[in-house]
Amino acid sequence: MLEKAFDDVKQNCSPTDFVHAIYNAGIERPANAASELINECFGTHLSPLNPAVEPSKQTVATRFGHLCGFGLDLALLVGCVDSPVNSVLKVNGADICVAGADATAGAAADAARLGTAGAIYGGIFQNNSEDKNFWRGRAKNALVMGGSLAAIGATSASFATRLADLGGTGKLAASFVGGTIGGVTSSALDCAFNGHKINPADVLWQAAKMGMAAPLFTLGGTIVERLPAPEFENSSFQFGGTSAGFPEENSIKSPDYADFTERKI
Repeated sequence: MLEKAFDDVKQNCSPTDFVHAIYNAGIERPANAASELINECFGTHLSPLNPAVEPSKQTVATRFGHLCGFGLDLALLVGCVDSPVNSVLKVNGADICVAGADATAGAAADAARLGTAGAIYGGIFQNNSEDKNFWRGRAKNALVMGGSLAAIGATSASFATRLADLGGTGKLAASFVGGTIGGVTSSALDCAFNGHKINPADVLWQAAKMGMAAPLFTLGGTIVERLPAPEFENSSFQFGGTSAGFPEENSIKSPDYADFTERKI
């Protein structure tokens, strides 16, 4: 009995499977999807990368690794779109961080940033799941992923403001709620665009999965936020915002969405 339990734990918690799954979700799948897009656009024949672990292998380690790889990719994309989205919205990230800022404006800005990152990921770095028409399938991916992440951004920001007095517990709760709402949104959009009937079990699973993934996204964003940021002469912009999470005096920088330890989830 104990030996079997030990074998089950060993099989489900393999560090090798975890690392391989991060590679699959964070590098191999997005790279192959981007290669397909390039091949479709330019008639090239780029070869796909080989998976490091069989896609059919579903253990605790592989599931957790896939979530981590996906979260890290999204954190990178959010860091890339921060400044362009802020320029379009004419939002100063430093203003959103201060006490008394307009919570609605902050939620809208976060929805725009995450929605934009999600649309890019779905349109470029996610393979077509069902639609045989390449461009229609990629458009559906972009709409579903963008809408889902926009819902996460708006909900998380709104709840983080309401639960600010709870400190870290409030941030985690806001992250979970945002991910859960994003999961429900994802299921609804998927059914709408692909003609599926709503399955309550699938909706609950998607909500739970994204509710768990939201804190991982926060972790990935925090890691990216702590990476050395390039500095440009006569410019206050830094990739991913300020490294310390606080805006310097008289400077305008990209918002610290990823650094939830300071302002959100």
